[in-house]
Amino acid sequence: MGLNLLGKLGMGKGEKVRITNVNVYWKGRAHALKGMEVKKGSFNLEIPFSNKSEDLSFLKSAKEPPETISSIEVSSPFRLIGVSPQTPVSVEKGKSVTFIISIESPDYAYNGPLTVKFGSPAVPTIHLEIPKVILITSKGQNVADDTGIVKNIEKGSTIEIPVQLYKGLSYGDSISSVQLSPPFKLARTDPQLPIKIDDKNSYIARFYVTVPDFSYVGNLEITLS
Repeated sequence: MGLNLLGKLGMGKGEKVRITNVNVYWKGRAHALKGMEVKKGSFNLEIPFSNKSEDLSFLKSAKEPPETISSIEVSSPFRLIGVSPQTPVSVEKGKSVTFIISIESPDYAYNGPLTVKFGSPAVPTIHLEIPKVILITSKGQNVADDTGIVKNIEKGSTIEIPVQLYKGLSYGDSISSVQLSPPFKLARTDPQLPIKIDDKNSYIARFYVTVPDFSYVGNLEITLS
């Protein structure tokens, strides 16, 4: 999911504390905000959280569960005073929520970063290994990819499988149906069906595949007709 961040630091009273930068963490990804000087005491940090798919725009037409921010933490020597709105907060697809985080600064001179961690509920993962992607057409079977896919991934999530269609089809051929070998399910194709191979040099189709909710090791067979 996308996370768009903009930070704004408010001013407190007293001695200055220099925050060199604000590092915001969400699901293992870091997002950097500019720092600034605040005074001894408390200040507010505003962070807009946007649940927008930047590289997964193909899913926008499907119903997706909201992103849930279960907790917010700040690094020492800073102390979290409060968060508005209070966590947990669910953000629906395409929506945004601005968190106002009240923070107490240290009571001594400080020059360094501030880290803010957005927590999410634990999501079960599976281990996935796909040694080969096999393309099946009326002309036979061909190995489309044998580089191998090995990853730990959330249950029921979607992966992208690019396939050079010339490994099984020819210029002018058309595809109206795509079937995947169990336990995989097709979420979408890009371009959308029907597909006509109209480029004489290369034609790469992208298949967005929903993985199972259990660990799996085996080939992925894609049947085109």
